[in-house]
Amino acid sequence: MTMRAFFFISVIYLIVAILVVWVLRPGASGIEDLFGVITDALVSVIALGLILAQQTTWILIPVVALILFGVFIDRSRFLPVMYATMGIFLLQAGFALMKGSITLILPFWADIPLANIDKALHGIDPWMWVFSAPEWMKNLAVRFGPALYTSGWAIPALGFPVLVAATDQNDARVRRSMILYVFCWLGIGTVFATLGSSAGPVFLDRLTETDRFSGLIAALSSSGLSETSIGMMQNALWSGYSTGNLAIGISAFPSVHLAIATVAAIYVGERHRGLIPFGAAFVVAILFMSVFSGYHYAVDGYASIILVIFTWGVLRNRLPANG
Repeated sequence: MTMRAFFFISVIYLIVAILVVWVLRPGASGIEDLFGVITDALVSVIALGLILAQQTTWILIPVVALILFGVFIDRSRFLPVMYATMGIFLLQAGFALMKGSITLILPFWADIPLANIDKALHGIDPWMWVFSAPEWMKNLAVRFGPALYTSGWAIPALGFPVLVAATDQNDARVRRSMILYVFCWLGIGTVFATLGSSAGPVFLDRLTETDRFSGLIAALSSSGLSETSIGMMQNALWSGYSTGNLAIGISAFPSVHLAIATVAAIYVGERHRGLIPFGAAFVVAILFMSVFSGYHYAVDGYASIILVIFTWGVLRNRLPANG
């Protein structure tokens, strides 16, 4: 997949997302409602840019420097980088709308089965296992985990196409990696997320009016994690869901966080074998935080990792490296 193709796929995805929300939004009928959906999409793009600028400043400078250096030494990369940049924002605008529409297509149904599968696989609910970790590990998770799970993860999530366009000369690897990246958002984050419509452990009790995860909520509060950016985001997500804000969506299965982390790990491993341990550590850290934060059932992450690795294996056979 070229960056030009990525851009046009993002355009089509955004158009489809706008039409889906327009059709499904309660009470929507006229052209004014369509313009309202388009406005929501534009707001999502602007908000995404502001979040990226505010939350990732600490790493944006070296990343931008790397991109500019790549374009400087090879001016032919300028157009692919522009296509990649525009494609990212259009893709994310479409994804925000689609994610917010999941429950309009298929209401939450999979939480109880996922929670039961999780417990059957691990013997106990996985959040209990991660919260039984040594105190020093939990302290590190509370102190640095939110930044890793949001700002750190945002680098491959939002910057991957631009970095690839600016620095990679291996055409087969670029096509393979970009197909995987798009699969994360359109396949795992849209199609599979809709089929497995679920909210996640931290929201389950509020959805079902039960106390299945009351221990998790108490653990999040006592650890201090609920007072971090993760807790604030969870409150914002629930508020958006409760008020019917379709620009904000909740989705647990499968985990886009783990899908993107796995793509990033595979990619850096392909670029240099010495980076494989760092890529693997990144995946493990994101998996730990996804359960520790209550966002995900462990199986959400397992499913994403398996789907990405399987797809990569297929692509690897069909698009072998060319240097």
